[in-house]
Order: sequence, then C-alpha cells, then structure tokens
Amino acid sequence: MFLKEGSWVKRLMQAIKRRWVVWFGREQAAGAMVNKGAALGERERHQEAIAVYEEVVRQFGGAPEAVIREAVAGAMLNKSAALGERGLYQEAIAVCEEVVRRFGGAPEPGIREAVARAMFNKGFALAELGLHQEAIAVFEEVVRRFGGAPEPGIREAVARAMVSKGAVLGIMGLHQEAIAVCEEVVRRFGGAPEPGIREAVAKAMVSKGAMLGIMGLHQEAIAVCEEVVRQFGGAPEPGIREAVASAMVNKSAALSKRGLYQEEIAVYEEVVRRFGGAPEPGIREQVARAMFNKGNALYLLNRYAEARRAWEQAVEMNVPSVSERARQFLEILR
Repeated sequence: MFLKEGSWVKRLMQAIKRRWVVWFGREQAAGAMVNKGAALGERERHQEAIAVYEEVVRQFGGAPEAVIREAVAGAMLNKSAALGERGLYQEAIAVCEEVVRRFGGAPEPGIREAVARAMFNKGFALAELGLHQEAIAVFEEVVRRFGGAPEPGIREAVARAMVSKGAVLGIMGLHQEAIAVCEEVVRRFGGAPEPGIREAVAKAMVSKGAMLGIMGLHQEAIAVCEEVVRQFGGAPEPGIREAVASAMVNKSAALSKRGLYQEEIAVYEEVVRRFGGAPEPGIREQVARAMFNKGNALYLLNRYAEARRAWEQAVEMNVPSVSERARQFLEILR
C-alpha cells in the first residue's frame, strides 16, 4: 500500500487559519488543491488527481514559505502514490526521488514526514517490480535516517518500512530474517497508540505468523495469530480489521496442516460472521479466502454439498484472486 499525505495536512490547514492572510491566499489555495487531488484519489480518479498535483507544483513549486513547501511536497508524495496505484512504478520512483532531492534537507517536521513517506513509496514500488534487494536497501535507509524521529507520522513511515522489509525478506525465502524484523517492529512500536503505527504492528505480527506457518511451525503460528486477535480484535480501523481477518484465516490454515478440519471450519465461519458485511476490498478478500478454504476443508471431510455451497459463496464475493479458483474447484464436483 502506497503512503499518501499524513497528519501534515491537518497541521497545514491549522497553520493557514492561524496566519493573518486573506481567506483565499496562496497558502489556502495550495492546501485546497492538494485536498482536491486527495478527494479525486479516494474516488480512484487517479489521472485527474495527478493533474491536480502537477498543477500544485507548477503554481507553487518555487514558493519559499514553509506552509506552501509542505503542500508542494505533499502533492508530489500523493502523485507518487497515484502513479503506484496505476501500476506505473518507474514513474512513481522518479517522483519519490525528486521529493527527496528537493526536500531531503528540510528541517520542518511536515516536510520531513513527506520525505520519509516518499522513500517508503520508492521502496514499495521497487518491491512491486521484483527488485527485492534494492527495496530492502531503501527501507533500511528510511530506518537509518528517521528511526529516531519523535513525530508520529514519521514513526509510522519507519514502522511500515520495517514491516515491508520483513515481507520482502519472506518473499526471498529468508524466513528467519523476516521473523526477526517483525519482532523488532513489535519491540519498538508495540505500545504506540497511533492507529497507523498500531496497524503496522498488527501486520508485523500477521507476517510473523505466516512465516512460522511456512516453516512448518504450526502451533507457534496459531499462537501468534491468536495474539493478533486478542490485541486488535476490537479495533475499528479498516487496516487493523484486515490484519485481524488475515490472522484468523492464517490460523485456520495452520489448523488444516495439523488435520484439525472441524476447528479450521469453525474459524472460517467466525471470519465470515465478523467481517462478512465489510466493504473494504482487503477485508472482502479475506472473507472470500475463508469461504474458499472452508469449501476445501468440507471437501476433505467428504461433505460435498456443503463444499459446493462454500465455493459458490466464494465465487459470489467476486474477488478475482479467489473467485476463479473457486470456479475451478466447482468443476470438480460436476
């Protein structure tokens, strides 16, 4: 997931309101344009959003005022995220590098946050391109440059960089190293109250559980997944809820590896009960996975009619990564 502007937007608007300027001054205009681009991005109108961000840079790129410089850095950061969402990773990397080049030495906390997030986005784009070593190097640079920063937005970028490094290590098959990074995330940020950092901690724990499962340490994986649910099960934030749903699905997979199919099915049903009505794509994917995997477990128990219904429900979720496999399995029963 690419990072966009963080808490700096609120600080920007507060700073504008505190200054003795006319309501439609340059600071207000720059902030309003960034907000317009962000609103377009939320509606997945990424090309229009990019055009707005480019206009911010064109109009205000040379401004000396700190408040406007924050807006310009934020516009460029958001442009990189919009490019990433469209799969234009090389272009996103170029924008991220330009953010660092133009603002890398800035002392203002809001601009430093934009730089840290831009570096994270560069690492994420490199990982999406399969350039794993290069991505890890960027994530490590985020931690090196900003690891001691006290600002919540920068701390979130650091935590997410560490989580992403762990994920890339896992993709490379370096599971022990990935687990060590995940544990370091929990050690450094486990008590943080900020939602974005809490989400990073939850995802680090989920990744650790997944790595343990891949290594065949299923009981240990189950324990980690249960701890995710215990710590974060009541959280309202969508990103944390997705992590909880993922932990429950992973727990079920570990139960399956141990041949505990009835217990596995019970957890899948709990995932559907708790998250079945969620609109967020990431949570819907976990629900679809639960339905699909439930069908697999039922099939292994020779409960073919119930398996068919579970796979049909997975198809009905219309999640591409799951629905096609469910259709293929339905063919088995025909």
